[in-house]
Amino acid sequence: MTIEELHSINTPEIKEIILKHRDDDPSEFALKYSGKNIPVRAIAEQIYCYQRAVKKLPELSRNNLLYEKTALEQASGERTAKFKTAVSGFRIMDMTGGLGIDSIYLSSKFDSLVYCESDPVLYELFNKNIAALNIKNVSAYNGDSIVILQNYPDNFFDWLYVDPSRRIKGKRLLNAQNYSPNIIEHQHLLFSKAEKILIKLSPADEIEEIKKQFTYIDEIMVVSVDNECKEILVVLNKSKSDKRIPVEAVILNSKDTGFRVYSSKDNSPLKTITSPLQYFYEPDTAIIKARITAEVSEMYSMKYINNSVDYLTSENYIPEFPGRRFIIKDSFAYNKKHLTGYFKSLKIINANFARRDFPDSPEVLHKKYRIEDGGNDYFFFTRDKENNLIVIHCTKPEHSS
Repeated sequence: MTIEELHSINTPEIKEIILKHRDDDPSEFALKYSGKNIPVRAIAEQIYCYQRAVKKLPELSRNNLLYEKTALEQASGERTAKFKTAVSGFRIMDMTGGLGIDSIYLSSKFDSLVYCESDPVLYELFNKNIAALNIKNVSAYNGDSIVILQNYPDNFFDWLYVDPSRRIKGKRLLNAQNYSPNIIEHQHLLFSKAEKILIKLSPADEIEEIKKQFTYIDEIMVVSVDNECKEILVVLNKSKSDKRIPVEAVILNSKDTGFRVYSSKDNSPLKTITSPLQYFYEPDTAIIKARITAEVSEMYSMKYINNSVDYLTSENYIPEFPGRRFIIKDSFAYNKKHLTGYFKSLKIINANFARRDFPDSPEVLHKKYRIEDGGNDYFFFTRDKENNLIVIHCTKPEHSS
């Protein structure tokens, strides 16, 4: 979107058109109204974005806000933005404003919030959106946030929030050293302006690498929504004296019914079992990413299928288990001929495949056995305690959510 397009859609007449057609197919709208004296491309983009915002930002999307496609894709979802409001204080700066979803929610927990964004379109779009939301305690600046931060007195902010860009020319980057702004390089400046820093990193970043890159780490939180790992939050605190760095799994859901946090302690010993028991469990992605499956297994008296993957088993059904829950129908050594016969004997033509520490991907397995994806049967391909390839056939319990 260009500045001109943003201005063109920010009129009562065009907003009315967007509102009227927001449930239409954006491509069909663009074709139907091509050549008309209206900003068709920009309107189609708003229609496209609105339909995605309804799912990603269910509350905010009711306010007829303006969006930009790429910024919306990269923005925090409403559920994770709400979780960040656990931080509060007098003054905070959002150094990487973007679409401003985090700023909108954080502003409710601070007396004042400074929003910084280098992109002039997003800067103007944000200003229009906070005006529509009647948010009064935000000051927005268009420019380099590092330069803007330098102009503030030392210790001016309680918190700084940074969600660094992880893309260059559309290419996805890994490792905080390559992000923009480079927080690692500017840690001294950031700590001179604020006591605490909240950093949002990619779920693909490695926890051990994060520990090496930043100083004064207070805690690391791996955040998932509906079993999808969304982000890693790192809290830096320059008053930190304890060398221990807790790593937590924050498990959220889109229904906004609360969250559970599992905090890591010292490594628990892995308890494996020769063959699977009655129930099969796969922990939430945040637990796996945070590497605290052992603690969760100990909490619920579970055993590992083997000591190399995060598959657990138990004789008991545990409805509150944070992850996927299944009842085991059968388990056996992996053998192509036997498995082909097994599918045939049970007349299975659709099934869900998953694997950990197994040579073939689910896609290869579906093709190899001519089994379509889906249905009520779940097959987990992995190894047993003795490192032999095995297959575990499961279904979801009737009382499973």
